[in-house]
Amino acid sequence: MDLSILENIMAANSQQQIVSLSNAENVLRTAEQDVDDIVGDATALSFETANDHYYIAGDVDPSATDWTFTSSGITTGSFIIEYAGARLVPGESGEIASAVAGSSVYLFLVDSHSETGKGAVRNVQSVYVSGSPP
Repeated sequence: MDLSILENIMAANSQQQIVSLSNAENVLRTAEQDVDDIVGDATALSFETANDHYYIAGDVDPSATDWTFTSSGITTGSFIIEYAGARLVPGESGEIASAVAGSSVYLFLVDSHSETGKGAVRNVQSVYVSGSPP
């Protein structure tokens, strides 16, 4: 009897972890779309405005961030975007059409966070590369 209760608790915990990870991945995709919007906007974005979830890389520690804020109306989690600056391309790239030897690509660190009401927490990070500056 006790074993079946334990198995049910473990299954429920596993399900909560899967839901939290799925939500964090969905929030990450939304954040990456936000980067596309930033890059495509003709108006330059200031990454130094306080409390807007856009930062210069190194100005915020995602593992120590208070994730209670919401991002762009997302209800399943939050995200922050860190601009890591331009990097020179040492060789040509077939993946990014504008990335020829000696040109620059622009790096963004995108962090997402999701937690369920049952305490499951997941953070997901990606490095997003763009051929255009923010």
